Amino acid sequence: MYTLEKAIKNTIILGSSNNFNESIHICYGIDNNFVRGSITSIASIIKNNPNKHFSFHIIISNLTNYSKSMFEILAKQYSLNIYIYEIDINIIAKIVNLGRFQISLYYRFIFPLILKDTTNKCIYIDADIVCLNNADELFNIYLNNNIIAAIPDTINTNKERFLDKKLSILNPSTHQYFNAGLLAINIPYWNKLNISENAINMLNSENFQCKDQDVLNILCTNQIKYLPKEYNCINLSEIKNIKNVVFLHLTISPKPWFLAYQISPYFDKIKYDYYMTYEKFTPYKDIPLQEPKTYKELEHYSKMLRKAGYPLQSIKYYFKYLITKVLKK
Repeated sequence: MYTLEKAIKNTIILGSSNNFNESIHICYGIDNNFVRGSITSIASIIKNNPNKHFSFHIIISNLTNYSKSMFEILAKQYSLNIYIYEIDINIIAKIVNLGRFQISLYYRFIFPLILKDTTNKCIYIDADIVCLNNADELFNIYLNNNIIAAIPDTINTNKERFLDKKLSILNPSTHQYFNAGLLAINIPYWNKLNISENAINMLNSENFQCKDQDVLNILCTNQIKYLPKEYNCINLSEIKNIKNVVFLHLTISPKPWFLAYQISPYFDKIKYDYYMTYEKFTPYKDIPLQEPKTYKELEHYSKMLRKAGYPLQSIKYYFKYLITKVLKK
């Protein structure tokens, strides 16, 4: 039996835990590079759903003091209940193959295990999702005998996934492929069917094009309640009226809170403006966008600057890349 929940080595509780029993439980699985995005996501939810009580649950590995301080400021700013669960990577390493995937990929499988005595339902949200409108339809959803509620993926992605041999058992005429970036999870039913354990078994033994997302599509087939695409919008062109978008999923890379996004070929001003609208309500409001840190990030950013027509800036970051690479050795 897997002991994913035992990988939590420390729990930090921020806030007073007021109205805990009435809370809507929102979950994020991140590393330090996504703290800024998750904090903006939280602020966007609070701003668009002011009369709701929330408890936010954050699973993170290698939490820095700086990241912790930002969550502390946010909790005080909005009188929030925030629970930060620090992961022991050594325990995770005994359960999963860390060399194959990013460790944060597994975090969504832990929430139903650690919250099983707290609530019957939790909402998992990727840290690159911002809330743009009232989300009552999601927060009040009844899952009945469904394992999850989810949102159909874009048409093109849907077609691509069914080319994967591992998904050949799914019939595209009866199964609508969903995006796993936003899920309402029926915790008792999820745990009864051992979804976490089965998902990790599959990820450890087989290769999937979209990893945990493909696995969840297989394990939850025919037990999914679907919400409109406005609740996890990836492609704005698929929405008739973008004013109706409830959750906008910023799947592009780099993310809008990175300096590199502004010169990226995937830069989208509409999405950037939506993101920045809510970052202004966070502790990051006066903090410059995140610069590249690792030598690989610095090298990539230098190349992006050169292609974007900024030769002097490109040279500057190329020298930073060389220095960082030498120091790493």
